[in-house]
Amino acid sequence: MDYCNLNKMPNYGDPQYWEDRYKESAGKVFEWLEDFSAIESLIFKFLSENPLFPEDSTEWKKDAKILNLGCGNSTIAEDLYDKGLISTVNMDISTEVIKQMSDRNLEKRPELQWHVMDVREMTYDDNTFDLIIDKSTIDAILCGDNAFINTAQMMRECQRVLKTGGIYMGISYGYPESRVLHYKRAHLHMELRVFEIQPQNPKDSLHYVYVCKKLEGADEISKQNYEKVENDIREDERKMIELYYKQQKSKGVGVGPADQQQQE
Repeated sequence: MDYCNLNKMPNYGDPQYWEDRYKESAGKVFEWLEDFSAIESLIFKFLSENPLFPEDSTEWKKDAKILNLGCGNSTIAEDLYDKGLISTVNMDISTEVIKQMSDRNLEKRPELQWHVMDVREMTYDDNTFDLIIDKSTIDAILCGDNAFINTAQMMRECQRVLKTGGIYMGISYGYPESRVLHYKRAHLHMELRVFEIQPQNPKDSLHYVYVCKKLEGADEISKQNYEKVENDIREDERKMIELYYKQQKSKGVGVGPADQQQQE
């Protein structure tokens, strides 16, 4: 079920939407929600919690493995690189934007890696990354078809590719009431903290940072519990779709063939 489209929002969960958008905006960069200056202190705070990355040393920076999840045409990777975090891997489902950003950084930042990949099925090895930065990718996934299942798959993969003790850092516009449940599913074994980023302009929105630390035994728990989690989500979505169409019919809103097919 696409919850955002019920509210007439773009289908941000559709890969073709992003492919078209990036073709139209070729040569430009864009920051979702927050730029590097707003989250830099948090990034280094979480990295410094790792005993391998002491605050009083900078030698570790070149070796810290960071995944920029759903990187888009953000300059976050460039900012990280220029701060010494050169082992940053960037992935996005859009072939177009990965080519654009790879070409943009090829000469000046050659160590940056750029991969076309689906967050629900990443090809990285288990226990690879020290830090994952998700700047509104979870928001986009939640605005697509099969939103809750796709989000559960994404978080399963994020947990898998994180090292034990590694950090997932999700920057989102979503209130805790609508986001925490996705970080607390039974297939995840992560310590969750929530931070707020206050807007500089009072007219702008408050944003949240969801910080999940992978705990010992997380991979085994995921294998044991994921199938049940997905089955439970499917059942919950079936009930929600059924309720939605009952409400529509009670308002006198017709249900077309496509809607009927989705309901079935």
